[in-house]
Amino acid sequence: MDNKLSLDHLSLRGAMAILLVVYISGCNVYGHAMGMASDRWIAAAIGLVVAAPLFLILARLICLLPGMNLFDMLEYAFGRVLGALITVLYCVYFIAMAALAGRYHGAFLHLTTLPNTPLIVLLLVVFAVCIYLAKSGAITLGKWSVLIAILAVLFAVGMTVVALPAMRLNHLLPLGVHGGQGLLWGGYRSAVLILGNAIIFLALAGRLDKKANPYGLFFFSAALAVVFFALTFLRDLATLGQGSMDTVFFPAYKAAGVLDLGGLGIRIESFVLLIALLTGITKIAVCLVAAANGATRIGGRLDRKVLLFLVTAMALILAMGLFPNLTSLFAFPSVYLRYAPVLQMGIPVLMWLIVEGKVKKRSP
Repeated sequence: MDNKLSLDHLSLRGAMAILLVVYISGCNVYGHAMGMASDRWIAAAIGLVVAAPLFLILARLICLLPGMNLFDMLEYAFGRVLGALITVLYCVYFIAMAALAGRYHGAFLHLTTLPNTPLIVLLLVVFAVCIYLAKSGAITLGKWSVLIAILAVLFAVGMTVVALPAMRLNHLLPLGVHGGQGLLWGGYRSAVLILGNAIIFLALAGRLDKKANPYGLFFFSAALAVVFFALTFLRDLATLGQGSMDTVFFPAYKAAGVLDLGGLGIRIESFVLLIALLTGITKIAVCLVAAANGATRIGGRLDRKVLLFLVTAMALILAMGLFPNLTSLFAFPSVYLRYAPVLQMGIPVLMWLIVEGKVKKRSP
Protein backbone atom coordinates (compact mmCIF):
# COMPACT_ATOMS: atom_id res chain seq x y z
CA MET A 1 0.00 0.00 0.00
CA ASP A 2 1.33 3.40 -0.94
CA ASN A 3 1.62 4.99 2.53
CA LYS A 4 -1.68 6.81 2.04
CA LEU A 5 -3.00 5.06 5.12
CA SER A 6 -0.14 6.51 7.16
CA LEU A 7 -0.45 10.05 5.80
CA ASP A 8 -4.17 10.71 5.60
CA HIS A 9 -6.39 11.99 8.39
CA LEU A 10 -9.93 10.84 8.99
CA SER A 11 -12.52 13.56 9.51
CA LEU A 12 -15.21 13.05 12.12
CA ARG A 13 -17.82 12.73 9.37
CA GLY A 14 -15.79 10.09 7.53
CA ALA A 15 -15.09 8.17 10.73
CA MET A 16 -18.77 8.14 11.70
CA ALA A 17 -19.72 6.99 8.22
CA ILE A 18 -17.22 4.14 8.38
CA LEU A 19 -18.65 2.92 11.67
CA LEU A 20 -22.24 3.32 10.47
CA VAL A 21 -21.59 1.28 7.32
CA VAL A 22 -19.82 -1.41 9.35
CA TYR A 23 -22.85 -1.61 11.66
CA ILE A 24 -25.34 -1.65 8.79
CA SER A 25 -23.45 -4.45 7.09
CA GLY A 26 -23.34 -6.28 10.41
CA CYS A 27 -27.14 -6.08 10.58
CA ASN A 28 -27.24 -7.75 7.18
CA VAL A 29 -24.88 -10.50 8.29
CA TYR A 30 -26.11 -11.20 11.82
CA GLY A 31 -29.69 -9.91 11.88
CA HIS A 32 -31.11 -13.38 11.26
CA ALA A 33 -29.15 -14.76 14.23
CA MET A 34 -30.71 -12.45 16.79
CA GLY A 35 -34.06 -14.23 16.78
CA MET A 36 -36.53 -12.45 19.06
CA ALA A 37 -39.30 -12.34 16.42
CA SER A 38 -41.11 -8.98 16.68
CA ASP A 39 -38.97 -7.97 19.68
CA ARG A 40 -35.78 -7.88 17.64
CA TRP A 41 -35.76 -4.10 17.26
CA ILE A 42 -36.24 -3.68 21.02
CA ALA A 43 -33.28 -5.97 21.60
CA ALA A 44 -31.22 -3.81 19.24
CA ALA A 45 -32.07 -0.72 21.30
CA ILE A 46 -31.10 -2.54 24.50
CA GLY A 47 -27.88 -3.55 22.76
CA LEU A 48 -26.97 0.13 22.46
CA VAL A 49 -27.12 0.44 26.25
CA VAL A 50 -25.17 -2.80 26.74
CA ALA A 51 -22.45 -1.60 24.36
CA ALA A 52 -22.16 1.84 26.02
CA PRO A 53 -19.25 0.81 28.34
CA LEU A 54 -17.30 -0.40 25.29
CA PHE A 55 -17.81 2.95 23.55
CA LEU A 56 -16.67 4.82 26.67
CA ILE A 57 -13.51 2.73 26.93
CA LEU A 58 -12.61 3.00 23.24
CA ALA A 59 -13.16 6.75 23.26
CA ARG A 60 -11.12 7.14 26.45
CA LEU A 61 -8.21 5.21 24.92
CA ILE A 62 -8.22 7.54 21.91
CA CYS A 63 -8.18 10.55 24.27
CA LEU A 64 -5.37 9.12 26.39
CA LEU A 65 -3.21 8.06 23.44
CA PRO A 66 -3.94 10.46 20.56
CA GLY A 67 -2.29 9.55 17.29
CA MET A 68 -2.07 5.86 18.21
CA ASN A 69 -4.05 3.01 16.72
CA LEU A 70 -5.04 -0.24 18.39
CA PHE A 71 -1.70 -1.93 17.77
CA ASP A 72 0.33 1.02 19.05
CA MET A 73 -1.84 0.99 22.17
CA LEU A 74 -1.30 -2.73 22.68
CA GLU A 75 2.49 -2.34 22.57
CA TYR A 76 2.34 0.69 24.87
CA ALA A 77 0.22 -1.17 27.42
CA PHE A 78 1.55 -4.73 27.29
CA GLY A 79 5.07 -4.36 25.93
CA ARG A 80 6.53 -5.46 22.63
CA VAL A 81 6.33 -9.25 23.02
CA LEU A 82 2.90 -9.62 24.63
CA GLY A 83 1.58 -6.75 22.53
CA ALA A 84 2.71 -8.56 19.37
CA LEU A 85 0.97 -11.77 20.44
CA ILE A 86 -2.29 -9.93 21.08
CA THR A 87 -1.86 -8.12 17.76
CA VAL A 88 -1.82 -11.51 16.04
CA LEU A 89 -5.14 -12.36 17.71
CA TYR A 90 -6.70 -9.15 16.47
CA CYS A 91 -5.36 -9.69 12.96
CA VAL A 92 -6.98 -13.12 12.88
CA TYR A 93 -10.19 -11.60 14.24
CA PHE A 94 -10.31 -8.89 11.56
CA ILE A 95 -9.50 -11.38 8.81
CA ALA A 96 -12.29 -13.65 10.05
CA MET A 97 -14.70 -10.69 10.01
CA ALA A 98 -13.72 -9.96 6.41
CA ALA A 99 -14.15 -13.63 5.50
CA LEU A 100 -17.60 -13.81 7.09
CA ALA A 101 -18.82 -10.63 5.40
CA GLY A 102 -17.39 -11.74 2.06
CA ARG A 103 -18.93 -15.20 2.30
CA TYR A 104 -22.32 -13.84 3.30
CA HIS A 105 -22.51 -11.30 0.51
CA GLY A 106 -21.13 -13.80 -1.96
CA ALA A 107 -23.91 -16.21 -0.96
CA PHE A 108 -26.46 -13.41 -1.24
CA LEU A 109 -25.34 -12.67 -4.79
CA HIS A 110 -25.11 -16.36 -5.68
CA LEU A 111 -28.56 -17.33 -4.39
CA THR A 112 -30.51 -14.33 -5.63
CA THR A 113 -28.91 -13.26 -8.91
CA LEU A 114 -26.12 -15.47 -10.25
CA PRO A 115 -26.90 -19.07 -9.27
CA ASN A 116 -24.95 -20.53 -12.19
CA THR A 117 -21.75 -18.66 -11.37
CA PRO A 118 -19.30 -20.56 -9.13
CA LEU A 119 -19.11 -19.06 -5.67
CA ILE A 120 -15.33 -18.79 -5.80
CA VAL A 121 -15.60 -16.55 -8.87
CA LEU A 122 -18.03 -14.25 -7.07
CA LEU A 123 -15.77 -14.10 -4.01
CA LEU A 124 -12.74 -13.29 -6.16
CA VAL A 125 -14.60 -10.39 -7.72
CA VAL A 126 -15.87 -9.14 -4.35
CA PHE A 127 -12.44 -9.27 -2.71
CA ALA A 128 -10.79 -7.68 -5.77
CA VAL A 129 -13.07 -4.66 -5.38
CA CYS A 130 -12.44 -4.61 -1.63
CA ILE A 131 -8.67 -4.64 -1.97
CA TYR A 132 -8.82 -1.78 -4.49
CA LEU A 133 -10.90 0.24 -2.04
CA ALA A 134 -8.57 -0.61 0.84
CA LYS A 135 -5.55 0.57 -1.18
CA SER A 136 -7.15 3.95 -1.82
CA GLY A 137 -6.31 5.31 1.61
CA ALA A 138 -8.11 6.46 4.74
CA ILE A 139 -9.49 9.71 3.35
CA THR A 140 -10.91 7.97 0.29
CA LEU A 141 -12.35 5.22 2.48
CA GLY A 142 -14.00 7.83 4.69
CA LYS A 143 -15.44 9.78 1.75
CA TRP A 144 -16.65 6.56 0.14
CA SER A 145 -18.33 5.54 3.39
CA VAL A 146 -20.11 8.90 3.61
CA LEU A 147 -21.55 8.32 0.14
CA ILE A 148 -22.58 4.74 0.90
CA ALA A 149 -24.12 5.68 4.24
CA ILE A 150 -26.20 8.42 2.60
CA LEU A 151 -27.34 6.06 -0.16
CA ALA A 152 -28.24 3.34 2.34
CA VAL A 153 -30.27 5.70 4.55
CA LEU A 154 -32.07 7.33 1.61
CA PHE A 155 -32.91 3.97 0.12
CA ALA A 156 -34.16 2.63 3.46
CA VAL A 157 -36.46 5.63 3.88
CA GLY A 158 -37.60 5.49 0.26
CA MET A 159 -38.35 1.78 0.39
CA THR A 160 -40.31 2.30 3.61
CA VAL A 161 -42.48 4.91 1.88
CA VAL A 162 -43.05 2.59 -1.09
CA ALA A 163 -43.90 -0.30 1.29
CA LEU A 164 -46.56 1.61 3.25
CA PRO A 165 -49.53 0.21 1.27
CA ALA A 166 -48.27 -3.34 1.78
CA MET A 167 -47.67 -3.01 5.53
CA ARG A 168 -49.99 -4.58 8.09
CA LEU A 169 -49.86 -3.31 11.67
CA ASN A 170 -51.02 -6.66 13.04
CA HIS A 171 -47.76 -8.16 11.76
CA LEU A 172 -45.89 -6.11 14.39
CA LEU A 173 -47.69 -7.76 17.28
CA PRO A 174 -47.31 -9.10 19.87
CA LEU A 175 -44.51 -7.08 21.52
CA GLY A 176 -42.48 -7.94 24.60
CA VAL A 177 -43.33 -11.63 24.51
CA HIS A 178 -39.80 -12.63 25.51
CA GLY A 179 -39.92 -10.90 28.89
CA GLY A 180 -37.17 -8.95 30.59
CA GLN A 181 -34.58 -11.74 30.67
CA GLY A 182 -35.14 -12.63 27.03
CA LEU A 183 -34.85 -9.02 25.93
CA LEU A 184 -31.63 -8.58 27.91
CA TRP A 185 -30.17 -11.66 26.26
CA GLY A 186 -31.23 -10.34 22.88
CA GLY A 187 -29.64 -6.98 23.71
CA TYR A 188 -26.41 -8.72 24.65
CA ARG A 189 -26.37 -10.60 21.34
CA SER A 190 -27.04 -7.38 19.46
CA ALA A 191 -24.18 -5.67 21.31
CA VAL A 192 -21.70 -8.44 20.59
CA LEU A 193 -22.72 -9.37 17.06
CA ILE A 194 -23.17 -5.86 15.67
CA LEU A 195 -22.16 -2.94 17.90
CA GLY A 196 -19.08 -4.72 19.22
CA ASN A 197 -17.59 -4.25 15.77
CA ALA A 198 -16.68 -0.75 16.98
CA ILE A 199 -13.37 -2.23 18.12
CA ILE A 200 -12.29 -2.36 14.49
CA PHE A 201 -12.22 1.42 14.30
CA LEU A 202 -9.49 1.52 16.93
CA ALA A 203 -7.22 -0.06 14.31
CA LEU A 204 -7.82 3.03 12.12
CA ALA A 205 -7.83 5.64 14.88
CA GLY A 206 -4.18 6.65 14.57
CA ARG A 207 -4.95 9.36 12.02
CA LEU A 208 -8.30 10.49 13.36
CA ASP A 209 -8.66 14.27 13.22
CA LYS A 210 -7.54 15.66 16.58
CA LYS A 211 -10.57 17.94 16.66
CA ALA A 212 -12.94 14.98 16.46
CA ASN A 213 -14.85 14.01 19.60
CA PRO A 214 -14.36 10.23 20.00
CA TYR A 215 -17.27 9.93 22.43
CA GLY A 216 -19.67 11.51 19.96
CA LEU A 217 -18.17 9.38 17.21
CA PHE A 218 -18.94 6.04 18.86
CA PHE A 219 -22.29 6.88 20.43
CA PHE A 220 -23.84 8.84 17.57
CA SER A 221 -22.88 6.33 14.88
CA ALA A 222 -24.21 3.44 17.00
CA ALA A 223 -27.47 5.29 17.69
CA LEU A 224 -27.93 5.96 13.97
CA ALA A 225 -27.30 2.29 13.25
CA VAL A 226 -29.94 1.19 15.78
CA VAL A 227 -32.49 3.61 14.28
CA PHE A 228 -31.63 2.32 10.80
CA PHE A 229 -32.00 -1.28 11.92
CA ALA A 230 -35.30 -0.62 13.69
CA LEU A 231 -36.71 1.15 10.61
CA THR A 232 -35.73 -1.59 8.16
CA PHE A 233 -36.72 -4.44 10.47
CA LEU A 234 -40.15 -3.01 11.29
CA ARG A 235 -40.74 -2.30 7.62
CA ASP A 236 -39.88 -5.83 6.58
CA LEU A 237 -41.83 -7.33 9.49
CA ALA A 238 -44.93 -5.28 8.70
CA THR A 239 -44.65 -6.34 5.07
CA LEU A 240 -43.84 -10.05 5.42
CA GLY A 241 -45.17 -11.05 8.80
CA GLN A 242 -43.36 -13.02 11.50
CA GLY A 243 -43.67 -16.35 9.71
CA SER A 244 -41.68 -15.22 6.70
CA MET A 245 -39.20 -13.18 8.74
CA ASP A 246 -38.22 -16.27 10.73
CA THR A 247 -37.70 -18.49 7.68
CA VAL A 248 -35.99 -16.39 5.00
CA PHE A 249 -32.26 -15.64 4.90
CA PHE A 250 -32.56 -12.20 3.28
CA PRO A 251 -35.78 -10.55 4.54
CA ALA A 252 -35.12 -7.12 2.97
CA TYR A 253 -34.72 -8.75 -0.44
CA LYS A 254 -37.84 -10.83 0.11
CA ALA A 255 -39.84 -7.80 1.22
CA ALA A 256 -38.74 -5.86 -1.84
CA GLY A 257 -40.06 -8.69 -4.00
CA VAL A 258 -43.65 -7.89 -3.10
CA LEU A 259 -43.34 -4.16 -3.80
CA ASP A 260 -43.51 -2.07 -6.93
CA LEU A 261 -43.02 1.61 -7.67
CA GLY A 262 -46.37 3.31 -8.00
CA GLY A 263 -48.01 0.37 -9.71
CA LEU A 264 -45.56 0.56 -12.61
CA GLY A 265 -44.42 -2.99 -12.10
CA ILE A 266 -40.81 -1.94 -11.45
CA ARG A 267 -39.07 -4.44 -9.18
CA ILE A 268 -36.70 -3.02 -6.58
CA GLU A 269 -34.90 -6.16 -5.43
CA SER A 270 -31.86 -5.12 -7.46
CA PHE A 271 -31.57 -1.94 -5.40
CA VAL A 272 -31.61 -3.98 -2.19
CA LEU A 273 -28.87 -6.18 -3.61
CA LEU A 274 -26.82 -3.15 -4.67
CA ILE A 275 -27.00 -1.46 -1.25
CA ALA A 276 -26.14 -4.73 0.50
CA LEU A 277 -23.11 -5.25 -1.73
CA LEU A 278 -21.90 -1.66 -1.34
CA THR A 279 -22.09 -1.78 2.46
CA GLY A 280 -20.57 -5.26 2.42
CA ILE A 281 -17.50 -4.41 0.36
CA THR A 282 -16.96 -1.31 2.49
CA LYS A 283 -16.98 -3.35 5.68
CA ILE A 284 -14.63 -5.91 4.15
CA ALA A 285 -12.26 -3.14 3.02
CA VAL A 286 -12.22 -1.68 6.55
CA CYS A 287 -11.47 -5.14 7.98
CA LEU A 288 -8.64 -5.64 5.48
CA VAL A 289 -7.11 -2.26 6.31
CA ALA A 290 -7.29 -3.05 10.02
CA ALA A 291 -5.70 -6.46 9.54
CA ALA A 292 -3.01 -5.00 7.27
CA ASN A 293 -2.18 -2.35 9.88
CA GLY A 294 -1.73 -5.07 12.46
CA ALA A 295 0.35 -7.18 10.09
CA THR A 296 2.59 -4.15 9.49
CA ARG A 297 3.38 -4.05 13.21
CA ILE A 298 4.36 -7.71 13.08
CA GLY A 299 5.93 -7.85 9.63
CA GLY A 300 8.23 -4.93 10.17
CA ARG A 301 9.96 -4.16 6.89
CA LEU A 302 7.51 -6.01 4.64
CA ASP A 303 5.79 -3.80 2.11
CA ARG A 304 2.29 -2.74 3.16
CA LYS A 305 0.92 -3.57 -0.27
CA VAL A 306 2.23 -7.12 0.02
CA LEU A 307 0.73 -7.46 3.50
CA LEU A 308 -2.62 -6.22 2.26
CA PHE A 309 -2.62 -8.86 -0.46
CA LEU A 310 -1.64 -11.52 2.07
CA VAL A 311 -4.45 -10.73 4.52
CA THR A 312 -6.91 -10.58 1.62
CA ALA A 313 -5.79 -14.01 0.44
CA MET A 314 -6.19 -15.37 3.96
CA ALA A 315 -9.69 -13.91 4.20
CA LEU A 316 -10.63 -15.49 0.89
CA ILE A 317 -9.31 -18.89 2.00
CA LEU A 318 -11.18 -18.64 5.31
CA ALA A 319 -14.37 -17.64 3.52
CA MET A 320 -14.31 -20.87 1.56
CA GLY A 321 -12.81 -23.08 4.28
CA LEU A 322 -14.72 -22.02 7.40
CA PHE A 323 -18.05 -21.60 5.64
CA PRO A 324 -18.31 -24.27 2.93
CA ASN A 325 -22.12 -24.16 3.05
CA LEU A 326 -24.98 -22.03 4.33
CA THR A 327 -25.44 -24.21 7.41
CA SER A 328 -21.95 -23.44 8.68
CA LEU A 329 -22.31 -19.78 7.70
CA PHE A 330 -25.50 -19.18 9.66
CA ALA A 331 -24.35 -21.34 12.60
CA PHE A 332 -21.21 -19.24 13.12
CA PRO A 333 -22.82 -16.54 15.35
CA SER A 334 -23.19 -19.07 18.18
CA VAL A 335 -19.41 -19.56 18.10
CA TYR A 336 -18.77 -15.84 17.68
CA LEU A 337 -20.76 -15.05 20.82
CA ARG A 338 -18.36 -17.16 22.90
CA TYR A 339 -15.04 -15.64 21.86
CA ALA A 340 -15.69 -12.14 20.48
CA PRO A 341 -16.35 -10.52 23.91
CA VAL A 342 -12.75 -11.25 24.91
CA LEU A 343 -11.43 -9.17 22.01
CA GLN A 344 -14.24 -6.61 22.06
CA MET A 345 -14.33 -5.91 25.79
CA GLY A 346 -11.95 -8.06 27.83
CA ILE A 347 -8.64 -6.93 26.33
CA PRO A 348 -9.71 -3.29 25.83
CA VAL A 349 -10.74 -3.01 29.51
CA LEU A 350 -7.41 -4.42 30.69
CA MET A 351 -5.53 -2.20 28.24
CA TRP A 352 -7.47 0.87 29.40
CA LEU A 353 -6.66 0.20 33.08
CA ILE A 354 -2.94 -0.20 32.30
CA VAL A 355 -2.85 2.90 30.11
CA GLU A 356 -4.62 4.98 32.76
CA GLY A 357 -1.96 3.97 35.26
CA LYS A 358 0.94 4.67 32.91
CA VAL A 359 -0.43 8.05 31.84
CA LYS A 360 -0.92 9.11 35.47
CA LYS A 361 2.66 8.09 36.32
CA ARG A 362 3.95 9.98 33.29
CA SER A 363 2.07 13.16 34.24
CA PRO A 364 3.90 15.56 36.60
